[in-house]
Amino acid sequence: MTQRSENSPWGWARTGFHYGATPFIGRTQELAMVRSAVDQARVVTLTGPGGVGKTRIALQAMRDLDDDFPGGVGIVELSGLRNAEFLPNTVAAAMSLPEAAGMEPIDQVIEYFSAGRALLVLDTCEHLVDAIAAFAAILLGHTAELVLLLTSRQSVALAGEFVLPIGPMPQPDAGCDETNNDTLKLFAARARAASPSFALCDDNRAEVLALCRRLDGIPLAIELAAARLRTMPLELILRRLDNRFQTLAGARSAQTRHQTLRAAIAWSYDLCDQAEQELWARLSVFAGGFPLAAVEDVCRGDALEGFDVVETLGSLVDKSVVQCLEAAAGPPLPDAGHDPRVRRRRPGVHQPQ
Repeated sequence: MTQRSENSPWGWARTGFHYGATPFIGRTQELAMVRSAVDQARVVTLTGPGGVGKTRIALQAMRDLDDDFPGGVGIVELSGLRNAEFLPNTVAAAMSLPEAAGMEPIDQVIEYFSAGRALLVLDTCEHLVDAIAAFAAILLGHTAELVLLLTSRQSVALAGEFVLPIGPMPQPDAGCDETNNDTLKLFAARARAASPSFALCDDNRAEVLALCRRLDGIPLAIELAAARLRTMPLELILRRLDNRFQTLAGARSAQTRHQTLRAAIAWSYDLCDQAEQELWARLSVFAGGFPLAAVEDVCRGDALEGFDVVETLGSLVDKSVVQCLEAAAGPPLPDAGHDPRVRRRRPGVHQPQ
């Protein structure tokens, strides 16, 4: 079934999809974790920052698990849905359920998923978390064997929810190649698609290693960088990463948030409230990671007066903007060029080792 889509300039799109446009690479451990999780819980949420690969993992898991769900598997992409009132209608349309007189869409969805053990993937839920929580509670309360697999930059905080954080792909070291490191394998595969003559070799290994490390193992960033090989040499891409928002752009995707690195980050930024956006900007004064005490000292006051900085930081962690690590620093955040009064409070802050 087709329906109008805000993401299509032609006003149409096919709802639901089951295959990626490019071969799936790596993520063996994550797929095993998804398989285990759906056997333990009826709501499994893949969380993580934009571009980390949540959707691709969910798609591959759905294909791998097809035989385990005789009642069927389905996926609904929700990034284009702005009015949560139409969530049941969107799911019904994705399942190709015809409109039935006198029957609400949510009742149609419940009836559809009551036939046996089934898997429903709801992709991109972070802008609809309240509606998703209510919708999921109704579905699970009226079906015996339905399992929900969600992708979201934050959990929906539903009772019984099994949260699986998805991290970046493994960083390559000097001894790695595409046979033993999935990050290099991903870059090499996408690079060959962009430039068929590309080959990972001794002459370019140092540049590829440096590029993958600077992109922190984020699949979207790696794929956008590899696509640039159509128009510029590898060493120029690497040099231009100081302006990565401009360099990592130009992909065509049905999801506008995946067309550029800037769009992926902007999607997260727009989902934050004013205090979260302000703290995000202030955190950019840290060159790398930061201890909690430094955040309280450096980021307090002014526009955040009256806000609990620690609680606001916790919200950014929940929304996959900031990563919390034990005895280590989180990843650097975008530089907002923020108020110099904040920067003057920074001396003495150190990154824990």
